[in-house]
Amino acid sequence: PFLDHPNVVFIPVYDLTRKEEALKYYNVLAATVEEKERRIRYMASRGVSLWQEENTYMVFDELGNAINDMPDNVGEDTLRKAASVVNEGGKAGLNMIFSAQRPKGFIDLTTQCGRVVFQVETDQEKGFALGYSGASKLPSVPTGYFYRKFSSVKVTGAFEPTDDEIRALLSRR
Repeated sequence: PFLDHPNVVFIPVYDLTRKEEALKYYNVLAATVEEKERRIRYMASRGVSLWQEENTYMVFDELGNAINDMPDNVGEDTLRKAASVVNEGGKAGLNMIFSAQRPKGFIDLTTQCGRVVFQVETDQEKGFALGYSGASKLPSVPTGYFYRKFSSVKVTGAFEPTDDEIRALLSRR
């Protein structure tokens, strides 16, 4: 439903085991790091520490699987670029949203992020995913709810809008 929105750019990547497809993923992140650095230089030249213009949001579906599937060193290079965006991108108005079923392989990335965690298999995964001491003691989450951690851990209700509802919301923005 987002494809028709004037502020959305969709870059299809289908087979990350093929180097040319994996490089599409990497190239987006590499260009984002260059833009981050350009914005930081711009802010420094004006004596400000936070981006005052528009924010950019990038969504990466199944980041961990993508990185694991990439050939050669493309996965490692992609992870480094993603870390650069996560670590400093926010102050430059560049925000990375990613999903992962098992983010265990890139813990350094997840510690810098707010988190939304849907029901997971084990208490160990719950603690890791939330990054919260004692998270394994939290109660099981009923279907339709999730945990979120931005400042503290809270149980939050979920919703599943239809594509038409999303289009209607986007058309009003």
